[in-house]
Amino acid sequence: MSVSNAATVSTSTSSQLPPVASSVLVDGQLNSYSTTISKAVPAAVYQVMSASPMTVTIGNTSVTTAQNYVPSTIAVTNAQTSIALSNNQPWQIGSATASTSWAGIAYGVGKFVTVGYGTGTADVSVDGITWTAASLPSSAGWTGIAFGNNQFVTTSYASSNKAATSQDGIYWVAQTLPATTNWQAVAYGNGTWVAIAYNSAIAATSPDGITWTQQTLPSNTGWYSIVYAKNQFVIVSVTSNSVATSPDGVTWTARTGSAANMSSVCFGNNTYVAVQYSGTVAETSSDGITWTSRTLPSNTNWNAVTFGNGYFMAVAYSTAISAVSPDGITWTLKSLPLSSTWATIGFGNNRFVTTGGTTAIAMTQMAGQNPFGIYAAPTTTY
Repeated sequence: MSVSNAATVSTSTSSQLPPVASSVLVDGQLNSYSTTISKAVPAAVYQVMSASPMTVTIGNTSVTTAQNYVPSTIAVTNAQTSIALSNNQPWQIGSATASTSWAGIAYGVGKFVTVGYGTGTADVSVDGITWTAASLPSSAGWTGIAFGNNQFVTTSYASSNKAATSQDGIYWVAQTLPATTNWQAVAYGNGTWVAIAYNSAIAATSPDGITWTQQTLPSNTGWYSIVYAKNQFVIVSVTSNSVATSPDGVTWTARTGSAANMSSVCFGNNTYVAVQYSGTVAETSSDGITWTSRTLPSNTNWNAVTFGNGYFMAVAYSTAISAVSPDGITWTLKSLPLSSTWATIGFGNNRFVTTGGTTAIAMTQMAGQNPFGIYAAPTTTY
């Protein structure tokens, strides 16, 4: 967290109002936040704004800001010497359009898209708070979803050969995978879509998400999550310590993880990170080949992990907790605003969004990207 204060204070009526305090970087999802800025605050009516809600206190007067920089006003009738800021709950809660098992999430073209398992429903949101329903081509066990090459692709679990593509997350076109199996996850990289199947040795590749070719994985295991980074696909198993890598989705090499039962894998800060379902292990790797076990802050069902703006974040199933880490090595336990069957987490538009098996959806602004501003209002001074 850093604080940068303006040198002067003005109550000018100009449209370019100089700040009393600016660029106060709030730790978003990483911490509840409180600080006091030592700054002369002349009597005036001020506009207060921030990316996510926080309480601002000047003297004996407080106001809670709205999200997304919607201005609030606070009247300072006597000159003060400090500004107190606090943000006790950095997550905000939205509601999906239906109560279902939201099983996958992806971000692209300025939108989050989550898909409902066992339904024909997708939900689309710009901010993770307000959601709009979209119809998938059919009811199916939609689980895997990813964005790449200007489109979303989703695949279906539960003995299915169904896939679907969309350029905007709203209008979907049915596609067909090359085998009927439990398609669990999908990713895009190096001009190729790759889908993997759970409890199977089957994968599929496609140049466009439309025409698919069946491929063979190194073993029949609970392949559960896939990521593309550093010129290769990496997949992990939730039922063993199996890992596999491939430059193209066609030729696969078996690897061995440092622990078993990894439910999710992602990449950031030049590091692959996977988290363990029903355990305390996260494992890290610089190359997808050699893995090292790390310790998560709670023994629980870690279900999903992603990376954004310098931090890894993991969420757990049927809990009200998350874990954050700058490097995948040292993890800190953080609270979510409510318990749910958190199954997914995505990052985009400078925020994390996690979806669960109910209507609850939570989001937060990311650390280092949440400037708080207090500005002289245009008309009123005392």
